Amino acid sequence: MLTPLGQVVAQLDADALGARLQTADGQVLSADSAEALLPQVLGVDVPIGRLGLWVQAAPGPDAEVRSRDSAGRPALVIDLGWRIEYLDYAGESADAPPARLDISRGDARIRLVIDSWTTLP
Repeated sequence: MLTPLGQVVAQLDADALGARLQTADGQVLSADSAEALLPQVLGVDVPIGRLGLWVQAAPGPDAEVRSRDSAGRPALVIDLGWRIEYLDYAGESADAPPARLDISRGDARIRLVIDSWTTLP
């Protein structure tokens, strides 16, 4: 997690054993899952199960795609009351992954900036 100026304020790691968030000042918070930990940190329930779909610009079947960009990729999606705006993609092709997203619901706002994508074998 970064500040608007790009300073690291926290790092979140999650696996089958649970979730851990380490802040820049060394504080460590943990919980059984990211779903349980993030509300403690952010003060709002984030649908972690959907976040993976949102990051891949692959909205679920019950999500509402309100607009698409010129390449046909999602530009604005509403899902579970969350507004997902795809501000930038990693290229011009229709299969380019997202590079910048704004996710919001009410006063809660998450901005994701993806610096690079790695293809797993």
